[in-house]
Amino acid sequence: MTKLEGPAGSGKIAVRIRLQSTLGGERIVRDMTGEWFPKGDHYYIRYEEPEEAEMGHTVTTLQVKADEIRIVRFGDVRFEQTIAAGRRHIGYMQTPHGRMEIETRTHGLSVERAEGLALPVTLRWAYNLTVMGEAAGDYAIELTASPTHG
Repeated sequence: MTKLEGPAGSGKIAVRIRLQSTLGGERIVRDMTGEWFPKGDHYYIRYEEPEEAEMGHTVTTLQVKADEIRIVRFGDVRFEQTIAAGRRHIGYMQTPHGRMEIETRTHGLSVERAEGLALPVTLRWAYNLTVMGEAAGDYAIELTASPTHG
């Protein structure tokens, strides 16, 4: 059982996660382990942010629905962001330096997965980010989660 796995029968599955983010032509790839678990008609992906993300001890949880992803970070960095194609959402980021309002304008979102809620799953989203009213860039993200066994 990995550090993030729940008790037997909890529905949690240990996963390998590859997160690729692109901003202004610069691409960052991070490989992590985490967990995936279903709840109703959606599912969650949870992982600890790696050291190179420079977020201290922070756990990221993605709530994935057919047309929306809600990203919540909790720990040394607190963060909330909603991704929904063609929509604008206000969120926040809390750091040791204070709380900042973030605005996300999502240009595209796709959720590719095996039949039903099964793994593997690939999420892709693209958005424009504004922090405290200032443009922070256009991001393109791809996250793939696949079982650690099999």
